[in-house]
Amino acid sequence: TDGVYIGGEYQNYNLSKPSHNYQYIMAPGGRADFMVKCSNAGSYDIKSTEDTTQDPDNLENLNERIIGDRILFSLEVTDATTIPDDGTDELPESVPSKISGTYLESLLDLTTDGLNTECDCNYMDEDNTNCEIYFGWDGNFTYGNVNGKEFGIGGLEYPYNEDALMILKYDTAYEYFIENGKGAHVYHQHINPYQVQNDVGENGFIALEGTWWDTLGNVPQSKFDYIRMRFWTRDYKGLYIAHCHLLQHEDKGMMGFFTVLDEIPSICPNQNLTITDTTITNNTNIISTTDVVVDVTASFYSSTTP
Repeated sequence: TDGVYIGGEYQNYNLSKPSHNYQYIMAPGGRADFMVKCSNAGSYDIKSTEDTTQDPDNLENLNERIIGDRILFSLEVTDATTIPDDGTDELPESVPSKISGTYLESLLDLTTDGLNTECDCNYMDEDNTNCEIYFGWDGNFTYGNVNGKEFGIGGLEYPYNEDALMILKYDTAYEYFIENGKGAHVYHQHINPYQVQNDVGENGFIALEGTWWDTLGNVPQSKFDYIRMRFWTRDYKGLYIAHCHLLQHEDKGMMGFFTVLDEIPSICPNQNLTITDTTITNNTNIISTTDVVVDVTASFYSSTTP
């Protein structure tokens, strides 16, 4: 669901507009579908580019391994024998609305009454109720983490409730802030996609407000560039994996998950834990594990307004 323009003013968005200037950026591991309408026959090359003029703050800080001026694919366009005169060659102006109650129901117009902006069960931090994701490294850039917590599974009976980054309530709308950091990280979320609530990048070059994604990266220059997104915890209960979509970062621990339950427990099972080399202990039980790595970092996100 990368960049799905379900409806509204961005349905069938024309990439020739000044916001994109015939360019499109894809996150690592991302994917895109394009529909091209040509007015003249001929051969057209679609190329990679190192041009950064569309969004210098983001594009100049991307991975240096990008190689420009390479042909990705070519289009061979021939003259049509007949041109339909009934409008069937035109793109549709609208699409069927999404049924209320589905995980793709728009969240743009939700008020605070219908939106959850607090996450009560943040891992190991009773005082933190921020709904946020941020990526980081240890001091030696050896192990990655999400929200200060390195991912590690130790044993067959994995304590997924006790090890969750957050515990969320089923059939609820949540608003999150994604801080991809100066390392040009790429936030990827499994199960249900999320809808961005503001343009990402200059003039929405990276993502336009209201579009749906499951993989989205940027290089925020300040907290005002954090990605504000919303998603529904509908149609699925259990683990929602979240990680950096750069494989070399994910494999070094930059991964975690939410647990979605029918109700938020009165005592958060991922808090009040005692950590040892071989066990995780909370108020009610002991779960055997090995190599549990915990690095709790206080939340630095405080406000989204100047």
